[in-house]
Amino acid sequence: MSDYDPAAWTVSANESLFISLAEPTRALTFNPEFTYPIYGEAEQIFGYKDLRINLAFDCESLKPFIGVKFSSKLSEDVKKLDEELLKFLPKDDTLVQDEGKWLDSITEEKFEKPGIVVGTYPGTSKEDEDFVYEIRKFKPSEGGNGLSLHKRMQIFVLLFIEAGSYIEADDPTWDVYVVYKTPKNGGKSSFVGFTTVYSYWKYKGHTEHDEIEDKLQSKYRKKISQFIILPPYQHQGHGKRLYQHLFDEFLKDDTVEEVTIEDPSESFDDLRDRCDLERLDGAKFLTGLSKLPVTTEWLLAEKSKQKMDKRQFERCVEMSLLHALNNKGTSLEVSNLDTKQIRLQIKKRIYLKNRDALEEIPDESERKSKLHDAYERLQEDYIRILEKVKFINKRPLEDDDDTSASKKQK
Repeated sequence: MSDYDPAAWTVSANESLFISLAEPTRALTFNPEFTYPIYGEAEQIFGYKDLRINLAFDCESLKPFIGVKFSSKLSEDVKKLDEELLKFLPKDDTLVQDEGKWLDSITEEKFEKPGIVVGTYPGTSKEDEDFVYEIRKFKPSEGGNGLSLHKRMQIFVLLFIEAGSYIEADDPTWDVYVVYKTPKNGGKSSFVGFTTVYSYWKYKGHTEHDEIEDKLQSKYRKKISQFIILPPYQHQGHGKRLYQHLFDEFLKDDTVEEVTIEDPSESFDDLRDRCDLERLDGAKFLTGLSKLPVTTEWLLAEKSKQKMDKRQFERCVEMSLLHALNNKGTSLEVSNLDTKQIRLQIKKRIYLKNRDALEEIPDESERKSKLHDAYERLQEDYIRILEKVKFINKRPLEDDDDTSASKKQK
């Protein structure tokens, strides 16, 4: 009867799916973070024993291959696992089970990397000194190798972004930026990661719109949508390099008015905070600030100059003030820069953001307590982020004077 025990025939889809990037001398293999879009909310597969699903890609062209192996199958009625995967891959472009045919097809294809090189940076370690990293840009809507690569790589969105979904590839407002690791002396490149960016036309009202003679000079909002660095290349600085390139490009583009992020994850939020703070620190953006609290006029003017959305810019101002308070060697000369003023600056934003909920609390002391608790949690998170930022002038951060003992201990 043990042969019919459901537990004996049930495996984790995340642990059974192995993704590989086939390089000339090695294969980089890793597991996905999510499989529920493919194999269901429980992320479990029923009906197989010793299951291994191989989803392999050529390291440069990302031409896909599916190979399914198992020791036993409960019956012929269980799901065909390759067919489940094929629903999310270019079906006519994916080889199944025949690995030799897949390898031959890679050679026959003679794939050329799509788009144009818009940025490069050197290797991030000694092992990388013979390589250069390219950032290439293309539009899937223009077809060709760009569209082909996009169709092959978009499954990574489902496997590594929670609640991720495919974009409309025929929409010309989408740009794709991919990172390739390329040998300096020539040879096959390896796919590192990618991001997709959408352009929104920003309508400022009929009066201003009618006055613009050249509609090409209209303003746009750039939305960074999907952002993935594949696991073998994570924690090596590639996400930071890619994000920095995007902002460098958008800051130089007079038609771009603001850069936003679509539903960022916690890890991307951290990356974004560190990159934004280092960029703003290098630009000495607080130099013109002479007194707290920060005025609305200064905030809007600087936010516009930096092309950041209001909430993110305000957070960066608050973190930069905390950093400046602890680093007297910075160029900031605010006459009343102290712990109390920064605390009031932060609490004001928290209050305005949560005004409706706070005003529903009838007791004033309880309202103040809730507001202070929110402030303390935010300050603790700010300190965590600031410890990882490479400021020009930096020494270890300390908590506020009124921080609880448990936080000081932490």
